[in-house]
Amino acid sequence: MTTLSNRRWAHARLMNLMGLREKQFRAATIVHAVELIGVGAVIGVGAAILFAPSSGRQFRDEWAYRLANITGRILRRSDGPLDDPQLAGA
Repeated sequence: MTTLSNRRWAHARLMNLMGLREKQFRAATIVHAVELIGVGAVIGVGAAILFAPSSGRQFRDEWAYRLANITGRILRRSDGPLDDPQLAGA
């Protein structure tokens, strides 16, 4: 009696002998491409930070200002519970 892993190995060996290979699912290819793009983006951001012409202190201050600015714009545009004075504790 053959096991499932032995049958899979035999199938793969037979396909290889015929010069064939199993077709890969398109979703797996797309996921792999997105992963590579994500890794590239992280590496790019890291390189940009390392080679930036500003000092560390100046860089942190600039990004703290940008983050506070973006956060403020988001909070002003939100219609969430922070707009209700009773829920905000005002």
